[in-house]
Amino acid sequence: IIYKICKRNRKKKSALFYESAYEVLTQSGVFVGELHIGGQNNTITVSLSGNACKLGDYGWQERLHTFLRYANGAKITRLDLAHDDYDGTYLDIDDLNERETEGQVYYFGKPARVSWYGDWKYLDRDKLGRTLQIGCRTSDKLLRAYEKGKQLGDKNSLWVRLEVELKAKHTHIPFDAVINPSAYFINLYPCFKELFQYDDQTQSRIEYVKRTTQILVDK
Repeated sequence: IIYKICKRNRKKKSALFYESAYEVLTQSGVFVGELHIGGQNNTITVSLSGNACKLGDYGWQERLHTFLRYANGAKITRLDLAHDDYDGTYLDIDDLNERETEGQVYYFGKPARVSWYGDWKYLDRDKLGRTLQIGCRTSDKLLRAYEKGKQLGDKNSLWVRLEVELKAKHTHIPFDAVINPSAYFINLYPCFKELFQYDDQTQSRIEYVKRTTQILVDK
């Protein structure tokens, strides 16, 4: 499907140690992923960006899920999932920070590394947005909570976004996570089961695009 709607550009070298690497672009030149071929035990790696997920035709998740089930030796090595609370009704950056302190983010083991970005000392007095990061880039699981609306330039926005970056280093990412992301997402951290329990929390990529576009137009 990608080849029907995109064109490829040859890259100089692959960052994943493959012999060849290509950028996957839409017909209008928007970057949506990478394709790595050659070497590495005769495997092929396909990396899809967030833009690819937003631009995909409806039903792409089911088609991808079917492909993964029947592909020889296929596995998901990285998956990024996100949830947006546009009006700040149930997600709050300070509340999430407090929940981490209370141990509501961990199922077992010692707490992960916690990093704060932005003006935490003075509670973001310039309203540029703050980020709470739990885990590190080398972890199997990395959580970022940040004030998305302010990041985009709306100083009065209450929009909070949660992103979880998953890597299959020591864990298995099931194919069903592609077609049932909400069910998979809610079980990643203990506090998620309390935060995401309402029917009106259904996510929409159209709403995400509309909100982002509106903020950028206003800016």
